[in-house]
Amino acid sequence: MAFSWWATRWGEVSREPTAQLTRKQFKPKNPELPSLQQYRRIEDEEFWAKFPANYNSAAKSNIKHESLKDLIKEYGTEDEARAELVLQRLKDGASIGCKGLARMPTVQKNCPDAYDYGAEVSDSVASWIKDGYVMGPMEEDDVPPNAKINGILTRVKPNGAVRVILNLSGPKGLSVNDGIDADEFPAKMSSTEAWLAVLNSQGKGCWMVKTDWADAYKHIPVAEEDTVLQWFEWGGRFFKELCLVFGGASSAGIFDATAKTVLELVCRMADFPLSQVCQHLDDMCAAAKEKDQLEKFDAAFKSVAEKTGIKLAPRDDPEKAFAPARKGIVFGVSYDTEQWCWSIPGGKLQGILLTLEKAANTGTCTAKEAKSLVGKMIHIKALVPAGRFNIDKVMQLGARANREEKESTLLEIEDPCRRQIWFWRDLLLTCSGLVEIPRWPVRPTAGALDAYTDAAGGSLEKVGLGTGGVLQSDWLYMPWSKPISSGSCKVDQVKVGRKMAALELIGPLCVVCAGSGILRGRDVRIWVDNAGSVAIWKKGYSNSCRLSSTLVTTINTVASWLACRVFIEKITRRSVTEAVLADDLSKADFLAFRRNSEAAGMAMACQPLRIPPALVRWAHYPQPKDDLAVDIISDLQNREGWDL
Repeated sequence: MAFSWWATRWGEVSREPTAQLTRKQFKPKNPELPSLQQYRRIEDEEFWAKFPANYNSAAKSNIKHESLKDLIKEYGTEDEARAELVLQRLKDGASIGCKGLARMPTVQKNCPDAYDYGAEVSDSVASWIKDGYVMGPMEEDDVPPNAKINGILTRVKPNGAVRVILNLSGPKGLSVNDGIDADEFPAKMSSTEAWLAVLNSQGKGCWMVKTDWADAYKHIPVAEEDTVLQWFEWGGRFFKELCLVFGGASSAGIFDATAKTVLELVCRMADFPLSQVCQHLDDMCAAAKEKDQLEKFDAAFKSVAEKTGIKLAPRDDPEKAFAPARKGIVFGVSYDTEQWCWSIPGGKLQGILLTLEKAANTGTCTAKEAKSLVGKMIHIKALVPAGRFNIDKVMQLGARANREEKESTLLEIEDPCRRQIWFWRDLLLTCSGLVEIPRWPVRPTAGALDAYTDAAGGSLEKVGLGTGGVLQSDWLYMPWSKPISSGSCKVDQVKVGRKMAALELIGPLCVVCAGSGILRGRDVRIWVDNAGSVAIWKKGYSNSCRLSSTLVTTINTVASWLACRVFIEKITRRSVTEAVLADDLSKADFLAFRRNSEAAGMAMACQPLRIPPALVRWAHYPQPKDDLAVDIISDLQNREGWDL
C-alpha cells in the first residue's frame, strides 16, 4: 500500500511542470541614487554627488574587543589561544595570509553579470561606504601603485538584492587566494546531518531557535597592509574593502574563530549544552526539549551582542532568524518538529527545480550552475532517501566545473549525470513536506544480523585469491578472475587488483545478493577491515574510484529491493572468529576455514551461498555500471520468485 502510494506520487510529480521563478522586487537602501542606463563607466556627476564617500583607510571593527575580552575573563574559555587570536584580530586587523608573488599588483575586470545588476551593486557599495566597510570612491590617479584590483562577481539573493563578491581567485596563479594557505585558517562547518542529530537528540515536539549575524564578515577588520589587496573598480571609480571579503580563501576561517568564541560565551552564560547547537559560520541554530531553556540561550546571545556591538539580523525574515518555535528554517530547510517532517521553502525549492530541469533538458550548464548544483545536493542529500547514492555523477560534474577558470564556461552533461539530475528533480518534489525528519545517526535495530567479509588483492602468486564472507552459519566465496589477478583489468588506468577499497566492497555486495533469502526485511551489519571502503559506503560515492561508486550504489539498490537496511562497519583484521574465517576464505584456505570454525564450535554449512550469475559475470571484468543492480535483481527474482 505504502509503496503503491509513493510510486503514484512520484509519477504525478514527474509530470508537473515547474512555474518560472519570480524575482522579488529590489528595494534599494539608498533610494537617492539615480537609476542609470549603464554602469560600466558612470560619467553622471549627479550620481557621484549623491554617492556617499569614505576616505578613512583604517578599518574599525564593529565588535568592541575590550568588552569581548572582559566577557571572556568573566566566563572563561576552553581555547585560550583562539580567544587571544580573535582579540588581536579585532584590535589590530586580521592578516588574510596572502604571501609571495600573489601580492603583486594585477587588474581584473568585473564579470558581465555585475553590470546586469548595476543598480543593486551600486546600492550595496554605497551601503558599505556608509557603514565604514569600504573606502572610496577614488579616482584612478589616487590608487596606490601596489594595489591589487579585483573583479566583481554577483549572486542574486532571495530578497531581490545582490550579493557583491570580490573575485580573489583571479588572475590564475597570481590571485590573492593563490597566495593563501587555507590550511592555516581552518573553519569547521556544520551540516544538515549535524542538525538532524541535534533534532533527534531532543525528539519530536522540541523547540528551535536561529540567530544570524548581520553583515557577518564585515565585523572583522583587515590589517591595513593587506587591504591593498582588496581594491575593486565600479563605474570608473575605485574602492578598497577594509574588512573581510566574501570570496577570500581565509575569510571563513578567520570569521569562524570569532563566531565560535562568541558562541562558547553564550553557552556558558546560559548554561546551555554546546552539543545542542549547530554553528555554520554566522548561522547559530539550537534545539531543546523545553522552551524556557532555549529562551535563556536566546537571551544570552542578545546580551553578548549588545555588550560587544555584534549586529544581529532582524527577525522579520524567518529564513534569516527566528525566536524559539517548533517550526523554522534552518540551513535552508524548513522543519516542523510537531509533525516531524521537513520541506524546502517554496521559492527556494522552485529555484532548485528550475536549475535541475534546465540542466537535464538542455544537457548543458555553466561552470557556475554546476557548482551551485553540487552545493545544494551535498547540503540536502541526508534528507532524501538514497540521496547519497545518487550524487556521484553530479559531483564529477562539479569537479569539472572547479577546473574551469571562467564560471561562464559551458559544460556538456552526459546521460548518466542527466539521469541523476532527473532523480533529484522528481524526488525533491515527491518528498518535500511529506517525508519524516530522518533518524540521525542511523543505527541498526537490536535484532540486526552480523556478516563478516574480507578480500585479498589480485595476484597470480597463489591460486584462488578472492573475496569471502560469513553470515551466521552460512558462508560465501568468489575467486578473482584471471583479468583481475593478472592486472589486465583496469579502471581509470589503475589495475582493479590493486583497488583494495573496491575489492573489499565486492564482499558486502555478495553478502546482500547471496544472502537475500536470509536478509529480506532485516537489518545487517557487514564488518570489513578496510577503512576506505567504510568511508565510501557512508559517503555514498567516491570522488576517485568510479568502481567503488558502482558498488555502493548497487548494494543500496539491491538492499532497498529486499527491504533490508545495510550498515558497513570497520573491524580490525582477524580480531574475531568470523573475521578470521572471512580472511581464510579470501585466501582460498578452506582447510584453515574448517579447522578454525570447528575450533570455535561453529557448525558452518557444507555448501556456500549461491552468488547470482549476473554478479559473477560482472566481477569477471568489473567496470563502472549504473544498472548492475537491475541485472542482479532480475536474477534474484528468477531464483526466489519474488516480485517488486
